Amino acid sequence: MMKARAVISISGAKDLSGEKETQIIVPSSVSRQDLLKDLVSRFSLQAIESIITLAVNEEYILDAEEINLKNGDQLAIIPPLSGG
Repeated sequence: MMKARAVISISGAKDLSGEKETQIIVPSSVSRQDLLKDLVSRFSLQAIESIITLAVNEEYILDAEEINLKNGDQLAIIPPLSGG
C-alpha cells in the first residue's frame, strides 16, 4: 500500500487535540470514512466526530468515495464554527 505524508491543520480543534499542525503518514488512497476514523482516533476528537468537516488542499471533502493523497498535501480537520 502506498503512503503519503500529509500536513494536518486542526483549525479550532486544537483545544480537543492539543495540536494545531503536525505531519502524519496516511494511505495514499483512502475512503473519507476511514480517514475520518483514523484522524478522530489519532487526535482524540471523539467529542466532535459527527460534525467534523475534512478538506484536502483547501477543498472540502464531503461525500467522496475515495480520497487520493500525495506527499505534501494539506489535510484540514475543520470543526463547526460558532459565533454570535
